[in-house]
Amino acid sequence: MDGASIHSNDPLDGDNRAVLRYATGATRNLIYENSNNKAALVDAGGVARLVSILSEADEELRKTVTGVLWNLSSRDNLKEKLSREALSELTEKVLVPLCNSTALNASEREIFYNTTGCLRNLSYQLYSELPPSVRLRLEGPRRATSIKDSEAIGCFTLYSKKDTERHENLSILSEMSRQPKGADWLWHPKVVALYKLVLQSSDSNSTGREAAIGALQNITAGETRWASVLSGVVLEQERMLPILLDLLDTNSEMELRPLTGLLRNLARHSSNKDHMATNVVKVLVSKLPSDGHQKTPSCEVVVNMCGALNNLVSSSSLAARDISYFNGIPKLVGIKTSHDNSSGGYKAARAASTVLGNMFQYNKLHKDYKLKGFSRRDFTDVTI
Repeated sequence: MDGASIHSNDPLDGDNRAVLRYATGATRNLIYENSNNKAALVDAGGVARLVSILSEADEELRKTVTGVLWNLSSRDNLKEKLSREALSELTEKVLVPLCNSTALNASEREIFYNTTGCLRNLSYQLYSELPPSVRLRLEGPRRATSIKDSEAIGCFTLYSKKDTERHENLSILSEMSRQPKGADWLWHPKVVALYKLVLQSSDSNSTGREAAIGALQNITAGETRWASVLSGVVLEQERMLPILLDLLDTNSEMELRPLTGLLRNLARHSSNKDHMATNVVKVLVSKLPSDGHQKTPSCEVVVNMCGALNNLVSSSSLAARDISYFNGIPKLVGIKTSHDNSSGGYKAARAASTVLGNMFQYNKLHKDYKLKGFSRRDFTDVTI
């Protein structure tokens, strides 16, 4: 990409709609699978120029621009600048209005999916890439830094446990009351409601659902306090669990991978494991294959489902009881003992074995297991 295409006198500054369409289309073609041109576009200030076009009423222009921004967002080294220069406009001028629209035409749907896909890419590995000041704001003083650095200065504790909890609770309330701007949209609780609208929309297709679910998976991933907060927003404030479970009724691997990953995150952070188990276990068990030789669902999906079950079983005897009641034990044993020796097969086997091992910790359920024909070895043999 040479400098002429993004010079201050280039067509993106003009009022001619046809020229704008030509210029944005040419930009889309120039950056397609070309990392150098993507970097050149961003370095030359092209993102701000493109974002300014989002104010145009022309749907073809908006479709091309959001497509270009989605393409750029796939590059890790460009995400920070994109989130700073484009995220607020994308969310406030595109995502929010379209979420509130009763019906979308074909062009609007494509604009919508491009934008959701962009947010999914910018939220990938979100918490590991947050600036220290933002991490401090979201996590509190001791969570945002290592224990070694923050717990003590000389012989003195920097914050007492009570002070830290008070500070963190205040930071949560403060963050939730803030009006999101720019990159704040990536982790603000309000974005969860937008993703919920995407998943509920009758206009939503597989691409849009996948992007929204993937973004939710990203912002609930890991052990950070804010991932737990946003998981709570998904489960308790927006009450999205029934929606997510309904979406499991698909054979699309592209949707099942992020969806089961999201459920795994939510099961980890759920404050009421028994309640979640009552709603989730039956559905997940029904999706498990009978052994490790089946090709669908994929090993990655099986690992995610076993991970979700294990996050529940490790804290809830009710989850273990329901896995047994809904005939999940023979499936887990089959996944553990019968597979194709592939890397994915071994990962699924280990995941199933972990669930079984944690199920066996509940002595009061041993009688039920025995009545179903299973012995201690089925649960505790970990020679994988």
